[in-house]
Amino acid sequence: MKKTNLHKRCTLTHAVKSMVALGIALIMVAGLILDAVPVSAVAADFSAAYSHIDSLDDDYSQNDNYEFTVTYTIFDPAPANVTNMPTSPQSHNAGTIVTVAGVPQTTSTTNNGVSGTWAFYGWNTTDVVVTGTTFTMPYNNVHFTGSWRFTPDNGGDPGDPYTVTYTVIGPAPANVTNMPTSPQSHNAGTIVTVAGIPQTTSTTNNGVSGTWTFYGWNTTDVVVTGTTFTMPHNNVHFTGSWRFTPDNGRPQMIKNPDRTVVAVGETLDWTLRGFHNYTGGEVTGFTLIDMPGKGLNFLSGSLPAFYNGQGITYEIRYRVYGSSQWSTHATGIDASSPFNFTLPQPGNLFYTDIGFFFGDVPANFALNNTIVLTFIVSADAPNNVLVNDFILIYGGRERPGDSPDQPLVEPPPLSNPPLTSPLTPPLTSPLTPPLTSPLTQPEMRANPQTGDNSRTSHTGMGLTALIGIILLANKIKRQTAA
Repeated sequence: MKKTNLHKRCTLTHAVKSMVALGIALIMVAGLILDAVPVSAVAADFSAAYSHIDSLDDDYSQNDNYEFTVTYTIFDPAPANVTNMPTSPQSHNAGTIVTVAGVPQTTSTTNNGVSGTWAFYGWNTTDVVVTGTTFTMPYNNVHFTGSWRFTPDNGGDPGDPYTVTYTVIGPAPANVTNMPTSPQSHNAGTIVTVAGIPQTTSTTNNGVSGTWTFYGWNTTDVVVTGTTFTMPHNNVHFTGSWRFTPDNGRPQMIKNPDRTVVAVGETLDWTLRGFHNYTGGEVTGFTLIDMPGKGLNFLSGSLPAFYNGQGITYEIRYRVYGSSQWSTHATGIDASSPFNFTLPQPGNLFYTDIGFFFGDVPANFALNNTIVLTFIVSADAPNNVLVNDFILIYGGRERPGDSPDQPLVEPPPLSNPPLTSPLTPPLTSPLTPPLTSPLTQPEMRANPQTGDNSRTSHTGMGLTALIGIILLANKIKRQTAA
């Protein structure tokens, strides 16, 4: 799902606001001169228009999200009466914290006329890493599967036949071989070998060149030892999934702010994603370095329990503006547990580099994980534009990340000028406003595309229009007097 380009829309909205404000001022001046315009009514109309335009900002910010779905599926068999089933599908914005659905309940005590107990064996997925009962919504759909297990009161007859089924969830390559027969029938108590890994010769996905990888058969219905298991007195369901890795390293390694217009003193979250080890094997020197630009004073960071992070420790280092030396903040951090941190003088110092040094990591390390870094916005941003870059290093190679959004720092709001301001000069000298009047000072605004400070002509045009209105008003009064 493609995200809205807020920068252009917000810039347009600010321009329209400026024009509305100028219109209010001109109409008020003309009304005072002609003594014929109900200024309060006109101002109210313009204020309503201004408020409507102001609401556009809220609409845009609310729609500045990537939205994906979470679905829940239960495989047969299942009891007749089930409560507490989750709504499916559900929509969630990428980067938000999502709680996994609760456990379904049942009062059923039979299965095909046999008395016994039903037990639900939890929600499972290979699309995201769940920590406790929550996960961070990734930039893809997430599918959970669940299954019930029925245990007869008498333990079942040793020879009863049950089924083994195999299902592939999610995207898959066009050409697949070695897919297992499904369903299969096996007697309880017999030794069953789990199906082999499907194979493919496909090297594209929707026209993109890359590699398909199958991530194995998984089940919660039985304990698999090696490649075999003992058939229980219930059906067994296996699920599997494919992952596609484009040749250029996608999914995209990207960092996004939580909004694109901020004010000095506000906090701003930047979320890093797509930085996992996608090479298919172990890599050395796995390092992630965040490089905030001026105007971003680091406040705090939140790191997840990294996927495939068992047995890995890492350290956090930093560099302060004006120094080329790295300082160590923490070492020996367990990569399989969440970790939150701050640095000295949080929110008050400008750190040019914040590094996470992991060393050697296995394939798919940090898959679907995100890192959130929080900053305080200062007044030092060049041209009032915030830039925040980052790079991934492994095996001696550097890979720059994408940071497409550059938030604009808004100037402080202007207070409403009194009627005695230069917008209402004395009628005896309408053509000679003081050269130091704010009306003669073109607005300075940074161009976020070029970095230029260029003068806009809106105010100069407004002054010309104001002088024309005043001259016309004087002419009308002279003709009326004559």
